[in-house]
This record gives sequence, C-alpha cells and structure tokens, in this order.
Amino acid sequence: MMYSVKYKNGNDVDKSRYKIDFEKKTFSSKEKNLVIDFSGLDGWSFDTLGKCKFVTGNNCKFYTWSYCEFKTGNNCKFYTFSNCEFKTFDNCEFKTGNNCEFKTGNNCEFDTTYDCKFKTGNNCEFKTGNDCEFDTTYDCKFKTFDNCEFKTGNNCEFDTWHNCKFKTFDNCEFKTGNNCIFETGNNCELKCYGNEYKLSKGFCFIDNVFELHKDIDENWALLNTKHNNEFIRDVCKEILRR
Repeated sequence: MMYSVKYKNGNDVDKSRYKIDFEKKTFSSKEKNLVIDFSGLDGWSFDTLGKCKFVTGNNCKFYTWSYCEFKTGNNCKFYTFSNCEFKTFDNCEFKTGNNCEFKTGNNCEFDTTYDCKFKTGNNCEFKTGNDCEFDTTYDCKFKTFDNCEFKTGNNCEFDTWHNCKFKTFDNCEFKTGNNCIFETGNNCELKCYGNEYKLSKGFCFIDNVFELHKDIDENWALLNTKHNNEFIRDVCKEILRR
C-alpha cells in the first residue's frame, strides 16, 4: 500500500508520531501541519489535530480540528472545527464549524455554523448559521440564519431569517424573515414574515404579506414601487378587494 505522511515543510514524519492500523484502516496523530497522502485508498478513518492536509479516496471519515484541507472522493464524512477547505465528489456529509469553504458534487449534506461558502451540485441539504454564500444547482434544501446569499437552480426550498438575497430558477419555496431580495423563475412560493422585501423578477405566489399593512392606499403604493410584475399586481389587487 502506497501512502505518505509528511510535514508541510516537506520533512518526513517519524512513525512514532502517528498510529496506523492497516487491518482496521485507521490513522491517528497528535501532530499538526501534516500532509497525509492516501491517494486512491478507500475506507480509511483519520483522527488528527489542526492544520493538516488530506488527499484520499472514497468512503473515508475525518475527525479533525481547524484549518484543515481535504481533497477526497465520494461518500466521505467530515467532523471538523472551523476554517477548513473541502474539495470532494458526491454523497458526502459535513459537520463543521465556521469560515469553511466547500466545493463538492451531488447529494451532500452540510451542518455548519457561520461565514461558510458552498459551491455544490444538486440534491444537497444545508443547515447553517449566518453570512453564508451558496452556489448550487437544483433540488437543494436550505435552513439558515441571517445575511446569506443564494444562487441556485430549480426546485429548491429555503427556510431563512433576515437580510438574505436569492437568485434562483423555477419551482422554489421561500420562508424568510425581513429585508430579503428575490430574483426567481416561475411557479415559486414566497412567504415572508416581515414587510420589507423586494421581488425584482419572477412569477411567485405571495402569502400573507399584505396583512401586515392596514391602509389600502399605502399597500398599493408599496406594491407599485416594489414590484415590476403584472401578475403579482393583479393577484394582490384581488386580495385587497376582499
């Protein structure tokens, strides 16, 4: 089996500084700043401190501290602290801290905190904190807090808090807080719990927004200034008649 364990400065790591079990496929070390190269090797489990770099195959598990870098194959699971970078393929699971960056394939699950960046494929699920950026394709689900930005494809679901920006395609569902901006495709459903939002483009069904305003004239002024979509104006005009 070909593998290597070096320090980031290029020096070899003495074998007494790490433990490796070939039968159980486990690697552990209390050293930092390691470069652990298990290229093409599948099914290994790694337990290390921070500032390590991993290159592995598929079906691996990682238990690390902060500031680690990962380049892996499919079906991997990551349990890390903050400030990590991930470059993987499909069907991976991530449970991390803050300030992480992800570039993945499809069918991944993310459970993170804040200030993370995601560039993924389709069928991914995200549970994050504040100030995250998402660049995905279709069939994704998002549950986040404030100040997030989303660029997605079709058939996505969003459950967020305030001050978010959305740029999506068709058949999306939004459940948000205040001060959000939406640029969408067709057949989207929008449910805002605040009265400050902007729909700059799209064909959406808006739920319960106008119940927040008592005066019809003020509603109509708000409607004309905030929306440039004839369908939405017609729908809301009918709501105000009732």
